[in-house]
Amino acid sequence: MNLDIALTGGDRPQQVEAMLVSDSFFTLLGSRAYMGRTPTAADVGIVAVMPPDFDFPHNVDFWYPARPEDMNRNATIRVYRAIGRLRAGHTLT
Repeated sequence: MNLDIALTGGDRPQQVEAMLVSDSFFTLLGSRAYMGRTPTAADVGIVAVMPPDFDFPHNVDFWYPARPEDMNRNATIRVYRAIGRLRAGHTLT
């Protein structure tokens, strides 16, 4: 789920793109944090910096760990992205 977030603390707020992701998001993509560790649902703040070449989905600035209740907080939202990894030796069909 994409979120528009206002980043504050400077001279003026800046809009950044964020995405709610599951605990297994980075593991599924085979990505490791550049610094720190990838976030989990138990985290409250930002805990990692991803490498400069990590850009999935495109133009997302940070990834926010989703809790189960986050995914159900608005019944009018009906668009979710799902990704998966095929088991070795299997095809999409």
